[in-house]
Amino acid sequence: MNFKQLEYFAAVAEAKSISGASRELHVAQPPISRQLALLEDELGVTLFLRNNKGVELTEAGRRLYDHSRQMFQSLRSMAENVREVDAGVRGELKLGMVYSDVQIATRLMQDYHGRFPQVELYVRMGAPEDLLDALDREIAPLGIATWKRPTGGYFVSLDTSDGLAKRTLALCKEAGVVMTSAGATFPNGNDPRDRNIRIAPSLPPVAELELAIDVFCVCLRLAALEKLMGK
Repeated sequence: MNFKQLEYFAAVAEAKSISGASRELHVAQPPISRQLALLEDELGVTLFLRNNKGVELTEAGRRLYDHSRQMFQSLRSMAENVREVDAGVRGELKLGMVYSDVQIATRLMQDYHGRFPQVELYVRMGAPEDLLDALDREIAPLGIATWKRPTGGYFVSLDTSDGLAKRTLALCKEAGVVMTSAGATFPNGNDPRDRNIRIAPSLPPVAELELAIDVFCVCLRLAALEKLMGK
């Protein structure tokens, strides 16, 4: 899933026809049809019902369209903010997203970072208790990581299954969440089992914290799934 596919999808949804979207986007119809087919194939769902008048969204299509509109609004807001920082090409941008949007947002933020590589995208982390509660809820049942609740320290030391730490943090970075490097607690940062992640949260508003934690948990689960599938 990429930005172009969602852009074409939203245009067809709004025009209710591929020909109408073609005129609006100034793009030939075959590329639009091809990108829609790829999107449906990747998601494994039917997004449109074809009829003699054009197309109509399925229930899955309506859900994706709602999420897409939110993403486009967020991206427009990002672009406006970026233009105000150093001629619009560099600076910092704090992100927030709801849990249900994480998978779509990750792809869109990758595209955004490619277009604005000098803009640092990140979600700030927060109080350990909120983090630990989320780990207990989202990660503990899967058995892909262990951790101890700190009794007086400020950071949480988390051990993933072997070989997941670097990939988890790479996925987080792609989503805009920048964290301490994997193996930071080891001499020279060399963790032979690639499993330790040191999470040292700052103190943002609770809403920002919850969003950042959700991103981390999703990325850890994705990394574990990739390993399970042999990628």
